[in-house]
Amino acid sequence: MLTAVADNARRDGKKISFYYLTSRKKKVQTKKHSKLELLSNNPDVAEILIESRPRFCLRRIYRSLSFKRNYIYFPLRRFTRSYMQPIKGQKNHFNLLSNGKHGIKKFCEKAGISIRSLQPKIFLRQEEIDKADAILRENKLQDKTYIIVETGTLLPDSNKAWPEEYWESLFYKIKKFYPQFKLVQISPGQKSFFGVTDISGKTSFRESLRFVQQSAATITTEGALVHASAAFHKPSVVLVSRCMDPGLSTYPRHQQVFVNNGLHCAGCGAFTECDHDRRCMRGISADRVFKAVEKMIKVNNIY
Repeated sequence: MLTAVADNARRDGKKISFYYLTSRKKKVQTKKHSKLELLSNNPDVAEILIESRPRFCLRRIYRSLSFKRNYIYFPLRRFTRSYMQPIKGQKNHFNLLSNGKHGIKKFCEKAGISIRSLQPKIFLRQEEIDKADAILRENKLQDKTYIIVETGTLLPDSNKAWPEEYWESLFYKIKKFYPQFKLVQISPGQKSFFGVTDISGKTSFRESLRFVQQSAATITTEGALVHASAAFHKPSVVLVSRCMDPGLSTYPRHQQVFVNNGLHCAGCGAFTECDHDRRCMRGISADRVFKAVEKMIKVNNIY
């Protein structure tokens, strides 16, 4: 979403820089931080500051603002605060502030940026493209002949996770009715599924984005793949947890699948283990997701 914010800032005649403050003991490298990786090589971003001395960094920013017009500096760590606020005394619980608006819109409003587009942008380097393409050739994965599936989440007990047995049922149906598509996993640490090609762990995060760029479509829970799919104009089926607002992080071309009725706990904002056994995710059947996949294939003509 940050890349879309940078694009809107450029369209608004402003230059945006992001800064990341960390402790002296903890060194942050662009190659090991996903948000920083996504922003790198982006012509819409004026500067990325990584600083372990907060006062020094802020003085530098204030000096810059004193003679640079139309410049915006924004802390990376406060991006999510534009649409969710921590609840005091409750660890990993948040009040949702999106009110049905996309996270990009909320952030732009907070930063004083006019909203012209919800389109994220990723600018890959040629060496990243070349390395990823070599792996695709090695695994006989041709352009637009495979669908990327993201079965895991950042945390194993995440409230955004969909049951593994549901994934197995979905994959069986896709392979039966759409055998022309290969199913591919690109993120490390996920469970292996029969009939799904796993090419994870062979590239950096940015290099793996080339796999998304060359795919036919994606199927995923909420996460980075949602935004990468939008950046490369890829159709996607997104399984949405009701711990968040369904419209917060998906895009117009995406098929959203979520439980809409009978959930008194919807919008709980809880990032800890669910007290209701993740009923909002268990309530999404494999049949329902498969119908969304069929619609995605037909609407986007990706046979």
